[in-house]
Formats: sequence, structure tokens, C-alpha cells
Amino acid sequence: MLVQSHDTSSMVERQALALVEDAWATAVVPRLPAHLAEQARALKAFQRVRGLATPHDLLRGVLASVLGPLSTRP
Repeated sequence: MLVQSHDTSSMVERQALALVEDAWATAVVPRLPAHLAEQARALKAFQRVRGLATPHDLLRGVLASVLGPLSTRP
């Protein structure tokens, strides 16, 4: 019988997150407007940075909340 000597679940989660981040960076970000950061600040969509590094991260979070499984409301 195989007995695991350590927990690998966090490693699996990190690997999955890395794949999603790579896909986001290669498939979505190049299709966004070149001056997205400047536009987001000018239109005041990205005024207060709270744990988000770029406007791309803000967009990603909004899309995740809208398209995620908990986004449907009764």
C-alpha cells in the first residue's frame, strides 16, 4: 500500500494556478488595449490599489466574479 509521507495538495493548487496565470498572460493580455493602465487610471477605474498590482488583475477579478459558479443570483 502506498502511503504519502507529505501533503501535496498545496503543490497541486500552485501548479494549477500557474497554468491559469500563464494562459491569462498569453491568451488574454495581448488582446487588451495597449494603453489599458493609463485608461483605467484616467477613467478612475483603478484609483485605489488594494492588493492588485495592475488594471489587468482588476479585470481578471471582475471576469472571475461574473463568470464564476457563484455569479448567478436568484
